[in-house]
Amino acid sequence: MKDKRLKRLLQIILLFKDGFSIPTAELRKKFQVSERTLERDIESICEAGLVLISLRRTGDGIWHTGLLREAK
Repeated sequence: MKDKRLKRLLQIILLFKDGFSIPTAELRKKFQVSERTLERDIESICEAGLVLISLRRTGDGIWHTGLLREAK
C-alpha cells in the first residue's frame, strides 16, 4: 500500500515540475483516488519541502493546482 502511495506522490511531483496547472478532478480520475486522499497527498508533498500552489474558484469546488517550487 505504501509503495502505491509513494509512486503516486512521485507522479504528482513530476506532473507539476514544469509548472503546469491541472484540475483536481483530473488528478483524482488519473490516480483513481478520493478528493480527501488527493488532499493528503498534496499535504505530504508540501511537508516534504515542495510547495504546490492551489487556486479555488468559489462556488463550484474546482481546485486547480500548479507551480511547484522548493520552499525556502
